[in-house]
Amino acid sequence: MNNKAKARYNSRLSDESDVVPLRQDVDGIDEIPQQQQPSNASLIDHAIKEEAAIQHKQSMVKTSAVNLFWVLMWYTFATVLSIYNKWMFSENHYNFHYPLFVTTFHMIVQFVCSGSTLLVVPKLRPKKRPSSKDYM
Repeated sequence: MNNKAKARYNSRLSDESDVVPLRQDVDGIDEIPQQQQPSNASLIDHAIKEEAAIQHKQSMVKTSAVNLFWVLMWYTFATVLSIYNKWMFSENHYNFHYPLFVTTFHMIVQFVCSGSTLLVVPKLRPKKRPSSKDYM
């Protein structure tokens, strides 16, 4: 260290009362101890772990958002169907007297829609047929 640097360092030490020198140099000049530098391998490991944690968090957020979407859609359609049924079977509105016919028609429409979806998008079909053990 040259004389100007020593003077600046010593003036900073005298200005800051909470700084305590931890060791002294051979010349009697106080020095701040050097922190042990982490190795490159530990830095890389830390970066990989940090990246994995970020990816895991993003994956969890995405999965949660998709699940929340489908739950909200289920609640929405269930509520709309309940209001529709109340309107259809109410004496004040449509006053339809055949609820079994409506249920049967809904089941037929559901069967046709699900079958056509499986024909159009074969990726949704199951890979193997379930056995009787799968139901027990």
